[in-house]
Amino acid sequence: MKIVRADDQEKIEAHIREFDILKSLDHKNLVRGIQVFRNDFKNEVFQVMEYIEGEDILEDVACA
Repeated sequence: MKIVRADDQEKIEAHIREFDILKSLDHKNLVRGIQVFRNDFKNEVFQVMEYIEGEDILEDVACA
């Protein structure tokens, strides 16, 4: 799950549009988007995505 917090309503809408695009794509090298939830009281967007086992990609970058 990815949690996005933003004070700007435009940024929240952009994250939701981005997720809608991700959800419409189907490719073996892309994580699959499952569901998006919005909490307007805390200006949060929760993005539920496919779980992929392995290391975090940022860990690989830090080691290089």
